[in-house]
Amino acid sequence: MNGSPAGVPGRFARVLTLSVALAACAPAGSGAPRVADAGGAPIEPVVLLESNHSMFDVAERLVIKDSVGWREALNRVHSVPPEAAAVDFDRSMVLLVSAGARNSGGFGIKVVAVRRYADRIEAVVRTVIPGTGCIVTGAFTHPVQAVAIPRTTLPVRFIEETMEIPCTT
Repeated sequence: MNGSPAGVPGRFARVLTLSVALAACAPAGSGAPRVADAGGAPIEPVVLLESNHSMFDVAERLVIKDSVGWREALNRVHSVPPEAAAVDFDRSMVLLVSAGARNSGGFGIKVVAVRRYADRIEAVVRTVIPGTGCIVTGAFTHPVQAVAIPRTTLPVRFIEETMEIPCTT
């Protein structure tokens, strides 16, 4: 089928909402994914770069607070936009998330929400995977995204979500 069928984005939202709701109801220690706590003040992350072509071979979650660490991370990403390098580390820090090496296209990763609590920062990271029957490229990919948020000394907790893209054949 060419393109997405009508109503697919709505189905994505319902599947994700249901997954998050079920995970929140799971008993502690059940192996269910952890979800972000209610409350906290939202922080609007600024996307610095998104790419499917990097040298991050394993999934990583990095908090980068200086230009040396940022340069090292940028050296692992292909085709970095020039504006991505300009981060004021006196005022900002970078959250970089990578999905690691994937054996095809159709994968992605994003920081979808950031919230500030009295004792921590929580960043919700969504890994997107192609569902059964999806037509994807046969090329290896290494999805990565970096966002800037206001600098803080609070620890960062990454909350993981996975969203499978439904496809029909």
